[in-house]
Amino acid sequence: WYQRRVREAVVSTQSTGEPIRDFLPAMEDLIGCSSLSLNAPQIPIGTAVGTVGNRCEVHVLVKGLVDPEKEISRLQQKRATTMEQCSAAKEKIDKHSEKTPDHVIKSDNEKLKSLHAEVETIDAAIVNFQKLSL
Repeated sequence: WYQRRVREAVVSTQSTGEPIRDFLPAMEDLIGCSSLSLNAPQIPIGTAVGTVGNRCEVHVLVKGLVDPEKEISRLQQKRATTMEQCSAAKEKIDKHSEKTPDHVIKSDNEKLKSLHAEVETIDAAIVNFQKLSL
């Protein structure tokens, strides 16, 4: 007998959701949750977030299932790593010259933008876990 521990999860995506909708049952089973929503109007407090590329986030309600302090520490480490990647990407962009092809410039700028978005997501997750710690 398999007992589901996670009650709720939310998938947020920038796309229309149609490609993801077909995978919701499989995602529900992999996460082990009893309810999976797509683009819910509000993300519940007490969720852990995982990014899937820069266009999709999975929020899993973990209140009462994880140690908020450990998750905050893990997220701070991930944030530090992501910030290092941002710095490296910014340095690479700063070294572009007039001879740098447009597609390389565009790709590097998109990568930096994606990394900044990931930092924002991590920051929001840290805030959520800090609320759980209170």
